[in-house]
Amino acid sequence: MLAELQDVANSLRAAGISPPKPHPSVKPQEKGDFFIAGLDENGHVTEVELRTWDESGRLFKIQKDNQNSFPAYKLDAPLWAVAADDPAREELKRAEVTAEERGAILRRLCAANAPAISAADSRRLTARLREFARELQRLFLKHREEAPAVCLLVERMLLEDFDATRLLCEIRNGVITEVSHSRDTPRRIGEALLIGSVNPKTLKVNESKVTFVLDINADDRWKGDLERVAHPGMGRCTTASCPRNLTRAECAVFAR
Repeated sequence: MLAELQDVANSLRAAGISPPKPHPSVKPQEKGDFFIAGLDENGHVTEVELRTWDESGRLFKIQKDNQNSFPAYKLDAPLWAVAADDPAREELKRAEVTAEERGAILRRLCAANAPAISAADSRRLTARLREFARELQRLFLKHREEAPAVCLLVERMLLEDFDATRLLCEIRNGVITEVSHSRDTPRRIGEALLIGSVNPKTLKVNESKVTFVLDINADDRWKGDLERVAHPGMGRCTTASCPRNLTRAECAVFAR
């Protein structure tokens, strides 16, 4: 596939047509499992989608620097501090466990243990999410017609009671709901996200980074006939198609 795309690009250049380069602030999402959290008009997570990375549908983000990006972010996983030797982990390994039972076990584990993120780190995460959202709001308001869903999402992130601790608890609930309805991919991703897996050699819980993507929820997309924020079309924005006076962040308006 990559070779075929290169051939097409070479043919265009030979014909005097140069494909525009992506704007440097619009970057592809890194490889790896991720999840999408949909926010309602009150800034609450009402749905969670657990996904595997897919080359054909890969998402893009606005990345100002290593600490600031939108709408994709990094979280430390697992989200809940569950001991490696917790007996419930053995329950999850049983082949006969149903999806509903698996969800109930995860719910019990999360209820009995604390979030892995500290209160101080939660406050810092809240501030970081809101600060970059506020910066983007000033830019995107001028382009609301081109990117209405982006503007809605930013507004929801700037609601007064938007809080990372609450966000993570609502994500937890959404992940458990997803796991409770499936035995396959959501189960694997959901368990790793919430409680992590245990390294058989060290007998410690594996720690990692997980990507999460914020979006407006499905009800709002349907009612407003809006394209979702978590859409591959974000990557089609190019420097050549952007007016010179726009900043890098403004260049990430979705291509239709």
